[in-house]
Amino acid sequence: MNRKRVIASALVAVALSATVAAAANAAVFKFTSDPTLLKGIHEGSDEFSFISGAFKCSIAEFGTALNVPTKESKEVTAAPTYKECMTTTSEIEFKKNSCWWDFISGALIGNNYEGEVEVKCTNAKEGFEFIKKEKGVLKCTIHIPAQAKLTTVTYTNKTDAGGIKDLTFDIGITGLTYTQTEGTGLGKCVTETRNDGKYTATWTVQATDNGGKSNSWWIE
Repeated sequence: MNRKRVIASALVAVALSATVAAAANAAVFKFTSDPTLLKGIHEGSDEFSFISGAFKCSIAEFGTALNVPTKESKEVTAAPTYKECMTTTSEIEFKKNSCWWDFISGALIGNNYEGEVEVKCTNAKEGFEFIKKEKGVLKCTIHIPAQAKLTTVTYTNKTDAGGIKDLTFDIGITGLTYTQTEGTGLGKCVTETRNDGKYTATWTVQATDNGGKSNSWWIE
């Protein structure tokens, strides 16, 4: 076997080892009720950053966009609401449209469960939208279309005083694709499409059954 074939074989072996390791550490979300409803309560502020500027949303929550139909799943959906989003000079309105976040369970990496998140939409032409205004004048519309493999989300199991298991989502997304469309007047943004958007947040996500009874859920 020549040197090139030896190197190629070694690279294949490394790739296969990495694939096997990832599969061995693959994680799933588990639930005590079927179906399960999820509710997310954020801690602090949700922060977004785009080329036109950064802003915080002081009110944010989400519920499951779709019921989790089984007691085990590799993904959960979240239909978000963001309110009181602003910069020092602007107010920003959020529109969910037909879209939601889709959180992927990922794998155990070291001591942390690390996953991805996707933006999905019923209508492929839609997306999340942030509409930036100053004194009622439109300055910028930021459109976030459907997209996959956004990283990273860290999932942490926690147990409350009553013994109910919840999950904490630490969201640190970079590389978010978006298109911003200029408005009018001084301070309007530039129309362009980029992939440098950021989203950071911390959520406590709780589970209930269809009757509203609190139930445990966790990742393993």
